[in-house]
Amino acid sequence: MGILIQKSAMGEQLGVSLATVNNWIKTAVIPPPDMADYYSKTSFDYIISTLKNTPGRLNARANRSLQYKKELCYLGMTDKKRKKLLAILVDDFEKSGLTVDEGVLALAIALLRSNNLITKNRRGNSRSRLDTFLSGWIAQSTGQETVRQLFVQYEIPNCDDDILGAFYQSIQSVS
Repeated sequence: MGILIQKSAMGEQLGVSLATVNNWIKTAVIPPPDMADYYSKTSFDYIISTLKNTPGRLNARANRSLQYKKELCYLGMTDKKRKKLLAILVDDFEKSGLTVDEGVLALAIALLRSNNLITKNRRGNSRSRLDTFLSGWIAQSTGQETVRQLFVQYEIPNCDDDILGAFYQSIQSVS
C-alpha cells in the first residue's frame, strides 16, 4: 500500500477540524480511510486536490476557520435604513481599534445623546446617576477620547428594535 497518512493530517492540511473530516466521511463527501484511520498517499493527495478545487467547500459557513466575511446580527430588524446604519456603525467600530466593551459604550453614549437623555458634550453631571455611571465606565477605557467621539456624527433615533444588542452581537464576531 505504500506510504500511509493519518486521517487527522487531512484536517491539518485543509485547515479544518477532525470533526469536519469525520462528518465528510459520514456524509460521503470523502471516502473512508483505506486502513483504520489511514489513507494511502495517493488517496490522500487525490482527496486534498478534489476538496481544494470544489467551489465553496472550504469557505462554507460550517468551516468557520476559513470564514473571513463578517456576519451582522440584526436581531429582528426589518427597516433597511436601520440595517444600513448598523453596518456603518460596525464598520466604524472595526476601524476604531476599541475593545468590544468600549464600542458598546460609545454606541450607548450616542444613543442616549441622540434621544436627548444626556447632553451633547457629555461632560458629566454629578447629580445624575447615569452620568456618574457613564463617567466611571469611560474612565476605565484606554481609548477615552475615541469612545467619546466614535459615533458623535450619527443621530440614532429610538426605534422599536434593539440596535445596541444587534451591534454587540455583530462586533463579537468582528472581534
